Amino acid sequence: MTAFYLAEAENWPFRTVWHDRFFTVLKHHPVRTEDLEKADYIFLDADFALETNWPYYGAQTKAILKGDRFPTDEAILEFLFEHPASGYGKPLVLINMNPLAQWPAIVQALPDVILVSHCHTVENYRVGIDISFPAMPLLDQQCYPTLKRSTLLSFRGANSHPVREWLLQLHQPPEIEVELIQQTYWGALNYADDRNVLCFEQRVYTNLIARSRFSAAPRGHDIFSYRLLEVMAGGAVPVVLADDWVLPFSELLDWSEFSLQITEDQCFNLPQILQKISIDEWQGMQQRLQLVYQQYFYSLARQVNTLLLILKKQLLH
Repeated sequence: MTAFYLAEAENWPFRTVWHDRFFTVLKHHPVRTEDLEKADYIFLDADFALETNWPYYGAQTKAILKGDRFPTDEAILEFLFEHPASGYGKPLVLINMNPLAQWPAIVQALPDVILVSHCHTVENYRVGIDISFPAMPLLDQQCYPTLKRSTLLSFRGANSHPVREWLLQLHQPPEIEVELIQQTYWGALNYADDRNVLCFEQRVYTNLIARSRFSAAPRGHDIFSYRLLEVMAGGAVPVVLADDWVLPFSELLDWSEFSLQITEDQCFNLPQILQKISIDEWQGMQQRLQLVYQQYFYSLARQVNTLLLILKKQLLH
């Protein structure tokens, strides 16, 4: 596997829970090397990911460990130019988990930068260089797959994009169950502080996915969807409604084998599209989905392993 060097970033004023978890995995990874000459890539331990929706959606006070404001794009670029890692002559891997950061403009000013992000679009994604990474789910309970799934299609989430309103018009229980809820409720879906107790919202959501054959992962304010990994964990085949989104780890995975990608303007045709998929076809997709989820997405450690596997693949090419 590809060796990497972890460059410390002193005096960087901002740090989040997500970044802390991610770099904890890197610090203890067996292919980390302390010899810069043996490294193929450099990770810089400065929080440019800026993921403040995890572990609680919209609750930045629980997400931010250090600092009281986002660093500006200008501050990030200035830091990168001045940091020694920029002059090591090795590719620098930068993580962006915040769609508000204008990363394409930043990285174009720096040589040998690989951008890892959960919100790559076809327009800003550099094939063979950048990597699409999954957004960590806000709900991380795994529902075991079951064949007794009475609901054809489901979605439960905030009303943060018109495509979600279109989904609501398909609501026709028990075959299709769609509910739009107040966005603030989604903070209750993550239970990282108490994994032994599920609140009402959590039970409703996990039970819905557990009885669904397909579950929608539509875009929200930005191109990506937190729902994607939650649906995968629950054993429902995801239906992605996010035009031009570069799906996570698509550098390695063929998403057509275990998901459906439907253009947003085809949303109203979803019932007819799904009804044409036989139970045998669905079971095959679900089985592949479970294998892919377990191998590449199940934990942050496995996501890091997948990232390093893709970096090695790109290095060989």
